[in-house]
Amino acid sequence: MKKFILIITALIMTAVSIMGCRQMEEAPEYDCPRLLSSYQKYQEIDAESVLGLHFDRELFLDSEQKGIFLVQAKIRGYCNPACPGICRGGLCQEGILDENFLKDATDGFLSLSRLEKTIKIKVEKQGNYLEISPLHGSFEPERYYQLILTGGLKDEAGYPLVNNQGENYPVVIDFTTGKNYYNLPAMELVYPVKSTENPLNLAWILLGIEDEVEELKEEAFVLESENKDIINLWIQKRPGACGSNYAQCLQLFLEKELEGKTRYELRVVKKLKTKGGKVVPPWEKLGSFKTGDLTWSWPLKMENFTTEYVTGCFHLAWENSDDCLIYLENERGTRISDFMSARRGYWEMAVTHQEKTRLVAQGIDGSFFKGPWFHGDSSLMIPSVIILGEIYPNPAGKEPAQEFVEIINIGSEEVNLLNYRLTDNLEEEGDILPEFILGAGKKLVLVGNRYDLECMEDPAISQDATVLFLESSLAGGGMKNKGEELYIFDSSGKMQSRYLGWYDLSSKEGWSVNRINPEACDVSSNWYLSESTPGS
Repeated sequence: MKKFILIITALIMTAVSIMGCRQMEEAPEYDCPRLLSSYQKYQEIDAESVLGLHFDRELFLDSEQKGIFLVQAKIRGYCNPACPGICRGGLCQEGILDENFLKDATDGFLSLSRLEKTIKIKVEKQGNYLEISPLHGSFEPERYYQLILTGGLKDEAGYPLVNNQGENYPVVIDFTTGKNYYNLPAMELVYPVKSTENPLNLAWILLGIEDEVEELKEEAFVLESENKDIINLWIQKRPGACGSNYAQCLQLFLEKELEGKTRYELRVVKKLKTKGGKVVPPWEKLGSFKTGDLTWSWPLKMENFTTEYVTGCFHLAWENSDDCLIYLENERGTRISDFMSARRGYWEMAVTHQEKTRLVAQGIDGSFFKGPWFHGDSSLMIPSVIILGEIYPNPAGKEPAQEFVEIINIGSEEVNLLNYRLTDNLEEEGDILPEFILGAGKKLVLVGNRYDLECMEDPAISQDATVLFLESSLAGGGMKNKGEELYIFDSSGKMQSRYLGWYDLSSKEGWSVNRINPEACDVSSNWYLSESTPGS
C-alpha cells in the first residue's frame, strides 16, 4: 500500500511539473512557488552589485544550481535608429532569448550549445531571497543581461517555480547595468603574444601595469576560455620584466595545462586599487591569446655564452632556445638585477660590479636554467663619463635636417669634447666634435648644420639646454629610422657609449629612444620609446 501511495505521489508531482499550477484554486495543495519581486524591463542595477530576488517561499537548488541561467546580450555594432535591441554605452545590444531557448530551459536544463552561451553564476540564499551575480568578477558596466528562472527552482515540497499565469514556463528578467566611473590604469598582456599559437604547457603569463597596485589579492586574475572554463592564476611581482613603460610587472602562474586550439582571455575578478588612486574594476578584460593544436614548449636551453667589456660594463651574451624570463644572481643566491623578458634568439645583460655572477632563467613551460659562473675584472670596468641620452632619428619635420642626439656628462668634472667622435658605423669616422666644455651633469643637444630651431613640426628644444651645430648632417648622411646604431668615442679612441638600434622608429614619427638610467649599462633594457623631449 505504501509503495502504491509513493507511486501516486510521484505521478502527481510529475503532472504538476508538466502542467504548472493551473489547478491551484481547485487543489490548493498544488500551490507552486512564485516570484514576488517586480522588475521593470531594462531596469538598471550597479555593475558591482547583485540582482536580488524575493519569492513567496524558500526555494532550493541542486549543487550545480540548475534552474537559473544568465546570458549577456549580443553586441550588434554601434547605436543607430535601426538597432533591434537597446542602446547602452553607445552600443546596440540585442537579447539572445527566443521561444526555442526558453522551451529548452523549462525544466531547468539546457542543451550543451545553449549552455555555452550562459554565464556561470553565484547564488546566495537568505530565506525567501536569492542574490544572483557572476561566479567570477562582477557584471560588466553598461551591458544588457537576461536572467532565466525555471522550474528547476523548487520549494521544500518539490513544487516547481511557475510564472504569473501559473504555468511551468521560464520567468525572464531583462536588466541593464550602470556606467563605469572608475579611472583605470593602463594595463597590457605583455606575454604571450596574441598573434602566435601558444603552447599547451604554457606555465605563466606577464601583465604590465602603469601604476603599482596597493594590495595584490589572491585569485584576483583568471584566464577564461572561449568555452567559459576558468583557470585560476597565482601572482608574483617581477620588476622590470614588462619593460620600462610599466611601473609594475606581474608574473601570473597557471594552475593547469591549456586546451588546444582555444582562445583564452585574461580577466580581473577582484577590484584592485593602485597607489596613484586608480582602480582596476572586477569586470576588466586585459587581453587574449590562443593555443595551437599540438604546440608544446620543451625545457629551456641556453648556450653560446660570451663575455666582453664595453663602456665600463661587464657584458654577458648568450642564445635562448625559447622565450623566457631572466635575471642575474650572485653566489649567495641573491637576485642582483631586474627581470628581463627575452624571446628566442640572441640576448645580453651587463653589470657594473665585480662579484661572481650567473644567469638564471625560467622557460615558458616553467623549467629553470642556470648558466655558468662569470667574474668581472675591475681593471677593465672603468665607468664612462659621456653617454648617449636621447636619439631622435625620425623627425616630424624635414629629414635628416631635424634629427638630433642628446649626450650627457655623468661625471663629476667638466669634459672638453674636442676630437670626440659620433658615428653610426664602426668602419667610418663619422662626426668629429669641435672644442666644447660640457659641465658635470650637463646635457648637450647635437644637431646637423641645417637644423631649424624655429620648426613648428618638431618638439622645441628646452630653453635650459645647450645646442651644438655640427658641420654636416648627424652621423654623416643622417640616421636611419629602422634600427639605427650609434656610438660615441672620446679623443683617445675609447668607446664611451653605444646604442645598438634596439627600436624600430619607422612608424614612430616624432618619437625618440631615451635612456632610462644614465649610469646603467648600454643594453636594450636600459632604453625606451617616448615622445621626444630634447634637452629636458
